[in-house]
Amino acid sequence: MKRSEVEAISKRIRALKLYGFGGACGLAAIVINEKIFGGNGDYVGGLNDFWFKHDRAIGHVAVRFGDHYWDSKGVLTEQKLLHWGVLDIQDKDYRHPDFDEYAAQKAALIEFDDERDLQKWMKNWIIK
Repeated sequence: MKRSEVEAISKRIRALKLYGFGGACGLAAIVINEKIFGGNGDYVGGLNDFWFKHDRAIGHVAVRFGDHYWDSKGVLTEQKLLHWGVLDIQDKDYRHPDFDEYAAQKAALIEFDDERDLQKWMKNWIIK
């Protein structure tokens, strides 16, 4: 995709004026996928791997369309998406006997099966 196309899509996404943070990223991704990509994108989360395995989705979700990731601010890199799953070991919201520095730093890209799967996880969504 050409840079001008990426910029045009980002502008269209921003024109939607979605708030896609603080637990609202999943809903924003659904709207972006439907309104911008006609439902043809995939939902991908940059999530903390430890907490995902403990049924808590902590991080950020975006739409993957083509070779790019998109959230309410427009295009973002895979690295930026992954970074949302990197946590602060000192944060009191993430207490668990097995949660250590390694677990705090281990983020993973998780692809949701579809909108229904994403909505199921949104019930357990926690944003840092």
